[in-house]
Amino acid sequence: MFGLFWQCFVWNFLSRHVSIVAYFCYIAANSSKGITSTNEELKSMQGHIKTARSLLTKYARKENTHKLFIFLAVVFFLATVLYIMKKRLWSAGDTYNIPQQHNNEPVTV
Repeated sequence: MFGLFWQCFVWNFLSRHVSIVAYFCYIAANSSKGITSTNEELKSMQGHIKTARSLLTKYARKENTHKLFIFLAVVFFLATVLYIMKKRLWSAGDTYNIPQQHNNEPVTV
């Protein structure tokens, strides 16, 4: 009688543990499928991320280049304005080299 009780106890104990282990194996298999699918999705997105990064760095370089060109254009414009103002304002009292007529010949410029 005691042996039969012991066998039933061990049998129930083992069957419960086997079902628990089977349940955890099922959970582990499903979670690993989720991890695998997430990993595959990340691998597929990696190409898009690299493309986006290269485009953003390219546009950042272009933006810096455009800022430099605008700065140089403003400097050139201001230099031109200052040159014209210098010629008009500070050279107003100077006489220009006007060609003189010799021997009643018409002036050719």
